[in-house]
Amino acid sequence: EVLPEASAELPFAREDERPQPWLLRSLLERGGPPFYPLAQFHVFKGALGKSAGPLRELPSFLQVSENYHRRSWRLSCVRRLKNVICFLEWVPDAAALKRWTCLAPLSAEQHSRLA
Repeated sequence: EVLPEASAELPFAREDERPQPWLLRSLLERGGPPFYPLAQFHVFKGALGKSAGPLRELPSFLQVSENYHRRSWRLSCVRRLKNVICFLEWVPDAAALKRWTCLAPLSAEQHSRLA
């Protein structure tokens, strides 16, 4: 008989959870608050666990909000992640748009699913 594995009972940190408001005009600032590259996102798994490594392969235009997971939390405490409830697609300069080229070619199975 296979029993489902229960999630670990960890002492999740709760301080500094309040969202930090930010001004819409801050989107004009390149690479600054309130976002950071998703490739730098990783979580702390506790003193005995290892930190999950960053997602280095992700393109730089994918960003995550400090209100979702603060960078200061990643090596200091165990946090429960929230479900994503908002997705923002933002184009700062439509004239600078260009077709994105995929760095990894699609497999035959992926091609067949597109057909």
